[in-house]
Amino acid sequence: MNAAAMRISTARLSLRPFSAELVRAAQSGELSDYRMADVFPDPQWPEKDLREALPFFAEQIARSGIDGFGPWVVLDGSGTVVGSVGFLGRPEDGAAEVGFGIVPSQRRKGYCLEALEGLLRWDGFLESGATVTARCEVGNAASVATLRKAGFLLVGEKDGLLEWRR
Repeated sequence: MNAAAMRISTARLSLRPFSAELVRAAQSGELSDYRMADVFPDPQWPEKDLREALPFFAEQIARSGIDGFGPWVVLDGSGTVVGSVGFLGRPEDGAAEVGFGIVPSQRRKGYCLEALEGLLRWDGFLESGATVTARCEVGNAASVATLRKAGFLLVGEKDGLLEWRR
């Protein structure tokens, strides 16, 4: 399936899976590449953690195509990229891990929770009985609050990361 065919809409946001073009644009930072990917990024996007994951996402798209179980770009009402949310690969043994991030200038607006909830509703994923996991740094109060509000339960801590399950 291609990225253009998949969309998630929430009250204020639009989500779409990363395409190879979007990964290239995020890696280059060139406005012309973003135009080719049909997005307009916030100047703070992509964040460091996402930038470091881009080669993995490029490989994932090249290997498996776009199936929705990778990163999704989060667009605000004006169509500006304000962050990303996504699965960190296809479910294994009935469980999939999620990750998320919103650029600093757009935080504290509820975008992260809204995007995460939209992703979890995608394609009846949770209704299929799947388990969703997440991890965040111990001191990341915003991520802790987002995961709690999204119905995740804290199940442990390992290597300085809190582990969550829903």
